[in-house]
Amino acid sequence: MNFDLASGVTLGRRFAGENDVLLTLFLKGFGLVYVSAKGANSSRARFGGATEPLMWGTFSLYGAQGKRRLKCADIADDMLKLRGRRDALFASVGFAKLLKRRVIMEHPSDALLSNLYWSMKLMDGPAAFPASAAEWRFLWRWLRLWGLAPAWEDFFSPLGIETSGEEILKIVAATKTAPLLSEAQNDSGFTDTILNFASDFAKASRYAMTFFEEV
Repeated sequence: MNFDLASGVTLGRRFAGENDVLLTLFLKGFGLVYVSAKGANSSRARFGGATEPLMWGTFSLYGAQGKRRLKCADIADDMLKLRGRRDALFASVGFAKLLKRRVIMEHPSDALLSNLYWSMKLMDGPAAFPASAAEWRFLWRWLRLWGLAPAWEDFFSPLGIETSGEEILKIVAATKTAPLLSEAQNDSGFTDTILNFASDFAKASRYAMTFFEEV
């Protein structure tokens, strides 16, 4: 019997029978897959917390496509600080729901998986990185992968911001820049403007995804 080892994240789970669990995993090299975890809901379960939603880990699978089962799983990153923030957890659950609705099953999407991890990791860092900014980053990079990202100028010009979209994205793309956002907010309210923009951009991004699905 052949086993496949892949890293990724648990996006969702539901009970299947008394002790079994059906997982929705987003894995490197596999994409979005359904995996049956036999006995995962019993007291003798050997999977630990890796089968909990939004847990990042390494998963050992066996079985054919569409009939995969989980042999074992180990936690790689529990995103504990993110789980302690209501806004960050809410945003991450939103990411998971969008991925389960929009991504094709059994189709590798490693760039999107990486985007998900680092967008969540921003909210898991030592600084209180704004959840709305992380959502903006995640959605814009996702749409750029699909060739659907809206033009920056459509958003920044009405705000009177001459800095390019790429430069603004760099501000919210790394945890180490979070203190810069706080300083900017204290000095000029720049952060408030950007976060308001992030909220509007998220709405436009979701509309773009809906349009793509309908077409």
